[in-house]
Amino acid sequence: MRIGLVVDNPYRDLPGMVLLARELALQGAQCYLIPYNLRDVEVWPIAPDFLLLNFLRKINEDWTAKLIQANIRFGVLDTEGSVFSPVPAWAMEDLAAADHIIDKSKAEIIDYLVTAARKPEVRRASSCYLAWSQNVKEFLVSSQLYTADQITVTGSPRTDMLTPEFRPAARTISSYADDHAKPIVLINASFPTANPAFLTAEQEIDLMVKAFKYNRKFCEDSVRTQTIALRGVTKMANELAHHFPHVTFILRPHPFESTNVYKFLLDDLPNLKLIKQGTVDGWLLRSSALIQIGSSTAVEASVLGVPVFTPGWLPLHVAVPVSTLASVSADSIEQMKGHLESVMAGSYQVTEEKRCEIDQAIAQAYGAMDGLAHKRAAAEILRHCNNSNPGRTIRRCRRRFFSSVITGSKWRKRIHTAVNLITNRGIHWSWTKWKNDYKKKLPWDQSDKRFDAQQVQSILNALESVLPQNEKQVKAQQASHADYHFAYREGRSVIVEARSK
Repeated sequence: MRIGLVVDNPYRDLPGMVLLARELALQGAQCYLIPYNLRDVEVWPIAPDFLLLNFLRKINEDWTAKLIQANIRFGVLDTEGSVFSPVPAWAMEDLAAADHIIDKSKAEIIDYLVTAARKPEVRRASSCYLAWSQNVKEFLVSSQLYTADQITVTGSPRTDMLTPEFRPAARTISSYADDHAKPIVLINASFPTANPAFLTAEQEIDLMVKAFKYNRKFCEDSVRTQTIALRGVTKMANELAHHFPHVTFILRPHPFESTNVYKFLLDDLPNLKLIKQGTVDGWLLRSSALIQIGSSTAVEASVLGVPVFTPGWLPLHVAVPVSTLASVSADSIEQMKGHLESVMAGSYQVTEEKRCEIDQAIAQAYGAMDGLAHKRAAAEILRHCNNSNPGRTIRRCRRRFFSSVITGSKWRKRIHTAVNLITNRGIHWSWTKWKNDYKKKLPWDQSDKRFDAQQVQSILNALESVLPQNEKQVKAQQASHADYHFAYREGRSVIVEARSK
């Protein structure tokens, strides 16, 4: 049984997906960890029996419809599954035409509804939706996006890494963080629209307008506000690093942010580091405090008991309610310094009212934090794999694969690709690329989205150290030519499967 798990961004999603893949492998499945941005050429030659999508939104619903045509069963485990923000109704360009939004009379709507898949037949085709919490299920059902029968509250395997059972594994996975002296204050930036890693800000605006039908002025305002806040965060980081020379400040950009602008704005100080490496749990486990603005990492830090502060003097274009609940706002840089001084002195305490708000944020976002989300998710996936629905159609997968690699605006490229396919040389083959050992220089291999079998195996090894011993051994290997259909040679997926010891 082949099960595909789409991995959006390794800086955020990889350990959780490996944990889920391990559980599925122990149940007899062969799991493929599939890079999201290579899914169009990876999924079809894998031809999985079941594919777990990282989201189902407007931006990928037409592609998802092709899964339906190929009889590939799929489900959804949303990577942003519990972070909802209200936006003004005018932020959507054509609210009247949005049939998927039930109540159009409200002054504000939830941003998830703006980006949700519009076609009900695509949403209905999802075998399952794995919700992070009961709060998320109630929202999706009341919004009539999915039926109650489709949704199972499993929690997110990603948040399992925050529970006491898995914290030692999270520390092992993030051993690189031990190179930095304590005490550590983590500053999480979250400005992916104004400072994107993979597009320009203008391209981000165009994408939001064209794909999601956001109002252009709303998007431009968002970029301006995020730019002001980004500069404010770097200025704050500089001042705090000067004021607390014995504290190490780690500024960690959002996984979808570029690091270039920070290199110019941050002072060159020995105790101020710009680091974009690993998932946030490893950094939080070593931090005395977290400073963030509009980031869901406020909830993750709260689970670990790390004090969370937000610079209330900086603008926030769109509110993030769970982040607000989990954070203590500082009205000025001097008040922020006071909070950190209390933390360093060991005297910081939150009020009872704030403690209740933090508990509320955790329940809304993550539900039960029992370390079993990966088991519940695996059981639900296997339940749908083992039912009597028809399996995927190889012929249709082949057709989709050929269509995806041959289509394009340049006829020379289409002919070149077709010839490579016919002659079984790989879709990207050329004399120049062959001379330069092209497979080792594929641009994706140099990108932030890259992950490989070695990384996956190191995560598996860390998990093995904290989980009960099993008679089977779970191994990761890079998918090879033999693991794909249709003579596909240049795959980047990683296979996770169990073998007898």
